[in-house]
Amino acid sequence: MTQFSPKNVALGSLVLGGAGILIATIGSFAGSEVIGGLGLALLLLCFCGLYVAYLLNVLRFWESGAELAAIAFWTIPSLVIAAVGSLPATNPARFMGECFGILIFSVIGILFWVWIKKLVKRHILKVDPIPKPDTPGYPPMILGMLALTLAMVFVAASVAAFVVMDPTLSPRETPSYTTASAAWSDYTYSTANSPTDTYAKHGISFSYPKGLWLYDDESETGWNTYDDGMVTVQDSGVHESIMATWWYSGTETPEISDALSTWINDLNKDPTFSNLAVGVKYTRALDTGHTVTYIPIMYDTVYEEISPDEVHIAGYLGGWYCDRTDRTILFALETQGGTDVADGMLAAFVASAWCH
Repeated sequence: MTQFSPKNVALGSLVLGGAGILIATIGSFAGSEVIGGLGLALLLLCFCGLYVAYLLNVLRFWESGAELAAIAFWTIPSLVIAAVGSLPATNPARFMGECFGILIFSVIGILFWVWIKKLVKRHILKVDPIPKPDTPGYPPMILGMLALTLAMVFVAASVAAFVVMDPTLSPRETPSYTTASAAWSDYTYSTANSPTDTYAKHGISFSYPKGLWLYDDESETGWNTYDDGMVTVQDSGVHESIMATWWYSGTETPEISDALSTWINDLNKDPTFSNLAVGVKYTRALDTGHTVTYIPIMYDTVYEEISPDEVHIAGYLGGWYCDRTDRTILFALETQGGTDVADGMLAAFVASAWCH
């Protein structure tokens, strides 16, 4: 049954993938959705075939007695994805739990696919499985290999967490603040004449008070793109905070009011917020020609990592639809400085916001 070897399955899948790319390209030039869809279908079969080849390699390791190799072959890619997705490692305990869960899931998954493979051979291909030679101490060996793999994962994760979280080794993760924020009483809120910095990336641009820390979601997950992203700027005491998020919403104009209502409902469900007050809806024109819809809000909350004292927040939730890029942009402006400071933040944001 060599025709079902991982190598042959992988080569056949690559042939399908090449044919799919060629057909999809022809369909694109010809303007035919049917031809393009056929090419995409072949590409999908290519990816499925490559996964089957990958799975057959895992099963081959396991059935040949190299259980540790099978576990590593299936687990390591998942661990790499988990590690990249958790950077910067702000919660090592959670990351270690994810690694342990991936390890257990891998072992259970391999055992499941081995069982499926035996059923297919016996009942569909009518091939009697070759009996595996007895291995002395087989269960203890499996437990030992699992323990060894878990130990290696623990050591690797600990080293990675230390490297990422140690500010002396990763100074770029320790922002410097020029705004006075060491104590709550002497924080200086920005004014109309205060210096500003500008965020300009992925087709989104706005100004913010100089000295605030820029938190770009791209550095956290790598997901920020032109079609989907989120960015936040704030000071260390969260006296001022500006958050902007955007996503591709298609050519049909969305209802910004509905999106803001959903956002407010989520705030109502958040147990860390209390005394939420919502004002009436307003609209204002942007320099880009779009109309921004915004709603004033106020609430009380506690930033436990900063201070146990409850603070009063004033601000605005708003957004607009960009018909030039078919994207929806939402923003949240929040401050501990009261409604006057919130009004100034809104005026500065609306005057500087660009989306195309």
